Amino acid sequence: MKTNRAMNQLPLFAAENAAYAERETCQSSPPFTAREKLERYGVEGLSDTELLTLMLPSDRPSVAAEILAVIDTIAPEALYDSLRSLRKIGSNRAASLSAAFELVRRRLQAHSSKVRGPEDVVQLLSYLNHKEQEHFISISLNGAHEVKQVRVLTVGLVNVCQIHPREVFSHAISDRAVSLIVAHNHPSGDTTPSKEDMRLTERLGDAADLIGIPLLDHIIFGHRGFLSFKSQGLALRSS
Repeated sequence: MKTNRAMNQLPLFAAENAAYAERETCQSSPPFTAREKLERYGVEGLSDTELLTLMLPSDRPSVAAEILAVIDTIAPEALYDSLRSLRKIGSNRAASLSAAFELVRRRLQAHSSKVRGPEDVVQLLSYLNHKEQEHFISISLNGAHEVKQVRVLTVGLVNVCQIHPREVFSHAISDRAVSLIVAHNHPSGDTTPSKEDMRLTERLGDAADLIGIPLLDHIIFGHRGFLSFKSQGLALRSS
């Protein structure tokens, strides 16, 4: 009987030994590189550091960790200068990384946004609050008032000469926009519309009526707040 019990236990011991041997093999195997993990598990299986490592010229997780630390603590507008100051990150690499992060940030923000009021537009464009030059932006919306595309059309002083309705609405048409919002920042923080702002808005509103893509609002914003032409009852067209 004792012999039979011992024999019956042998398969259990064999299984344990096999499992132990498998663990030993796994523990002694060299770790996968980020690219190898990508091939095995896809991008979803990679950590943030590993994802960033794949964007560097060689497998350098320590440098990737430094970059992530910068990204987590620096405002978007200061990212390029901060990356360029890191050792082992040259100007070209800093430029490509900061451009990639900015592109992703804009796309995610734009395509996850629904405009219910001017506050949503101001939040969407908050990264421009402290810019030293005026940026004129067009925002194309679908029928559910979800953002289809955000475009910076000009940088500099906004006036009638620099912004033409043709440019604004050619983009809206290519986006298949159902409606449109325009906005621009005032670096001074004073959101009072100028005469040029008023005239430009009326020209855009007239063009909107002609083309059939409604101009829902013109929003002026800055670090002190914002002004909505629609909320203030200001004219969005000449008549």
